[in-house]
Amino acid sequence: CLLLVLFWLLQRHGVYSVTTVTKVSVKAGDSVSIPCLYHPKYTSHVKCLCQGYYYEFCSYAVKTNWQSSGRFLISDDREKKVFTVTIKDVREGDTDFWCIVDINRGRDVGTYFQMSVTRGKNRTWRTVVGTGAAEEIYRCRCR
Repeated sequence: CLLLVLFWLLQRHGVYSVTTVTKVSVKAGDSVSIPCLYHPKYTSHVKCLCQGYYYEFCSYAVKTNWQSSGRFLISDDREKKVFTVTIKDVREGDTDFWCIVDINRGRDVGTYFQMSVTRGKNRTWRTVVGTGAAEEIYRCRCR
């Protein structure tokens, strides 16, 4: 559901660098997978999940050139131009993240997403693309 919606949106609105959901609501203790779509020129670059509100001060949780282990996993589908980050055993402090493409000898590119961690049942999350009159909202269910 989510991947198809994001691909459709990217065809319609275009990709500038990295695109993902803006906000995800997930139940504490559950796992969530977030697709991060990227421009074809970044196919051979290292992809990363960085944790923190400010990009300049975030901490890398996992990279595609690292051995994935622990709560954070990452995989890169170079054919589809999407890397997927998975956060297992979500905790209340898991709120601010960045999907990042590592640029050698240049400024990395990335996009921020926020997680709202709940204690009850899973809620729906929304993908918002565009601003103002061009804003479009799509709802799907969390895992």
